[in-house]
Amino acid sequence: MEDKPGPRRAAYMILSNVMKQAVEDGEIQKWVPIRGASRDVSRRRDGVSVDTVKLLQMLSADPQVSTILQVLVSSGLRIGEVLALDWEDVDLQHRTLRVHKHVTRFGLMPGRKKHKEADVLQPITEAATASLSAWKDQGVGKGPVWLNNASKRLSYYDWFKRWDELRTAHGLKSVRTHDIRATHLTAFARNNASLAEIMERGGHSDIRSALIYQRPSAERQIQLVNALEGIV
Repeated sequence: MEDKPGPRRAAYMILSNVMKQAVEDGEIQKWVPIRGASRDVSRRRDGVSVDTVKLLQMLSADPQVSTILQVLVSSGLRIGEVLALDWEDVDLQHRTLRVHKHVTRFGLMPGRKKHKEADVLQPITEAATASLSAWKDQGVGKGPVWLNNASKRLSYYDWFKRWDELRTAHGLKSVRTHDIRATHLTAFARNNASLAEIMERGGHSDIRSALIYQRPSAERQIQLVNALEGIV
């Protein structure tokens, strides 16, 4: 296996998927993960502060990029799920987004990343609703919510090109789009959401992925201990 985290994760995930499919197809009886091979595959994401996201919104000269950042930090969706939105999926009155497809490097795919049959309504905050309403008022009210220079759906590549230019220009190269999703889901977890609720919100297929957003902290420990006063 590769020593560098990136290639190591990619190689192991391919191997794991192949072996799991082999089990489903009956070609092998069982897939036993290789000890140590999955190192760094599912790792805790630190997220990024909400203030940093707001700063990037302010610094962006592109109102579309600014709006996407607001939707990301307010919804907990993956960037591919956000890019796949059509205006018919956006219900500003009820503050929900219909998530039933996602954009990948290879184009538009059905469902969510790990759930091809997924078709869910994702509630969003008032801030995201206001941003989407303002973006819609600029004259884009039909078809894809996000557009490239040719008035076609903004692709995975188009987004990351704009995102990379923004974060690099302001010395925030280390901030990833997925960190913004992590910020939302961590806040969601700290607001006493159950594990099942975190999994539903994030579109997770396994508990391990959702657990990385339940982050213990000294402040939370103190809060929990204070709640025990008079009980123990």
